[in-house]
Amino acid sequence: MGLNDLFKPAWQSNNAEKAEKAVKKLTDKDKLARIAVEAPRYEARIEAVYKINDQIVLADIAKNNKYVSVSIEAVRKLTDQTVLADIWINQKSEYVRKEVVRKLTDQTALAYIAKNDEKKDVREEAIKKLTDQTILSEIAKTESDGWIVRSFIKKLTNRDLLFDVLENAKATEARWCACELLNTNHTWDGCCCVVCGYAGNHSWSKTGCTDRGQFEWTDHFTCSRCGRTGSINQRYESGDYDYPYMKNHEHYL
Repeated sequence: MGLNDLFKPAWQSNNAEKAEKAVKKLTDKDKLARIAVEAPRYEARIEAVYKINDQIVLADIAKNNKYVSVSIEAVRKLTDQTVLADIWINQKSEYVRKEVVRKLTDQTALAYIAKNDEKKDVREEAIKKLTDQTILSEIAKTESDGWIVRSFIKKLTNRDLLFDVLENAKATEARWCACELLNTNHTWDGCCCVVCGYAGNHSWSKTGCTDRGQFEWTDHFTCSRCGRTGSINQRYESGDYDYPYMKNHEHYL
């Protein structure tokens, strides 16, 4: 231990337990704000944040602290929606931005984050908190990550908006899910999806043959509107190879 270590405040100690205990005894607001920024140990900084209530000080800590865990604790104590949105704009850490989203209630801010954050997890967190049907449908149409769409599209209950998603969504999964919600049993009449009203692409191939001239094959259906696929195994006992047209075919996922 150097001579300087004998005279420095306990909160500056590199011993986490010692620094944390020292901070717990403090009540001076200015000193606590300093500790939250300068303490060598993140545990001491977090302990200081627990005792700070000034929203301006907390906002600065949330935006600029070098320890992500300290910034997250500061965000948890913030309530001002404008301040929280500003932190999302300025914070590079996706973990801090995700915590910001958990504190946000403003639907406009959440919608912007859901569309624009560079990280999938943050966008998903924002979408979870959205309730506005129009905003949700717009995100469903523009979101390219189908798995994100699948996580929230069931929140859409307006059938007109679901049909809009069905017709205009970028992601195949979005169109597929919308079709599922509009008609639980996705029904095919021949190779035409009843829900979408559009004929799909179908193909068939013989997969085997017996000595008796029996052929087995699988018909594959793909709806050109929602992208959903289905198949049916068939058996044809004749030397006539004409394609037997199938009606009222239903498939389920």
